[in-house]
Amino acid sequence: MPQLAGADALVALDPVFARLAVGAGHNLWGLTHLTPREKAFVCLTADLCHPHLGLPLAMHVQMALANGVEPESIRELYRHLALCGLPHPRPGLPASG
Repeated sequence: MPQLAGADALVALDPVFARLAVGAGHNLWGLTHLTPREKAFVCLTADLCHPHLGLPLAMHVQMALANGVEPESIRELYRHLALCGLPHPRPGLPASG
């Protein structure tokens, strides 16, 4: 099973929660109807629905990039969602390499 992006940061924060989160992530990513790229877009979209992004957003950006999503596609997704009136649109994107 592939290493979850940011799992080490979760372990450092809370090892018990990390084990639960990584297990849930592997379970969801094991479902086959959506492609990994589509799943990454779903996670990035869900991040904008929360006022506190931090580590989850960083992990999901890393995950999206690892699954073939280009940085410009992530920026376009966020611009589109911000214009759709999501509760907490973010105009910027953290540096992702």
